[in-house]
Amino acid sequence: MPKTARARKKTAAPARRTGARHPQPTTVRIEPARPGDARDYFRLLLTALPDEPLPTPEALLSLPPEQFTHGPALCLVARDTRTGKVVGALIGGVPVWIDENPLTNQFTLPGVLLGALMADRIAGIHAIGVDPDHRKQGIGRALITTAEQHFRDAGFKLSTLNHTPDLTRFYSRLGYHSSPQLIILVPGDHLFGEQAPGYLMAAKPIAPRVEVVMLPQAPGPIASGLFRDCTLPPGARFEDGRLVAP
Repeated sequence: MPKTARARKKTAAPARRTGARHPQPTTVRIEPARPGDARDYFRLLLTALPDEPLPTPEALLSLPPEQFTHGPALCLVARDTRTGKVVGALIGGVPVWIDENPLTNQFTLPGVLLGALMADRIAGIHAIGVDPDHRKQGIGRALITTAEQHFRDAGFKLSTLNHTPDLTRFYSRLGYHSSPQLIILVPGDHLFGEQAPGYLMAAKPIAPRVEVVMLPQAPGPIASGLFRDCTLPPGARFEDGRLVAP
């Protein structure tokens, strides 16, 4: 679903003409990436993840829509409506850690692996890249909010991402709770924790009855309400490394 983002206008006193031309604010359209966008799309993503292996561009962007815009992946671009140039890129989907964490493939809940249940409820933004000449114009924000709507439409309940500490304020303004550890309340009042060394993990509820709560002495915010009848009771507290219900 296309969306537009415009740079915020600022009011300033008239300036004298000096002959220099100031760049016009960029109006973008957020939409699924096209196969012809592969070069610019992955160039922008590599600015955010220079050391991460990425799938073959043409192959990924040629996948038909399934769970997301391109098979299992959500691939969005911010396209300059005047020039058609791709000036922003986002890739998302089910977080990789759900499949890689051994506990998610060992812990079962009524015959179903925890990882399978999480993969239906938790979505992740893997990387965002914005062209240096088009930053600070709300393009990253527009990509994120559009991704969150795709997640909601697909039935997900929690949006997650990893970021460096210097971006905490930015993501906080978008409704994300950041911490070195993401903690999830699972059935049986068990707590599942995940870390990303060198990064903060951020989570944002995107469905009713899901919340991210900070309890005193807890190592990080706790996401609850992802599973049926699995919410933090009033008065719950964290003691000696475990959750204590009243």
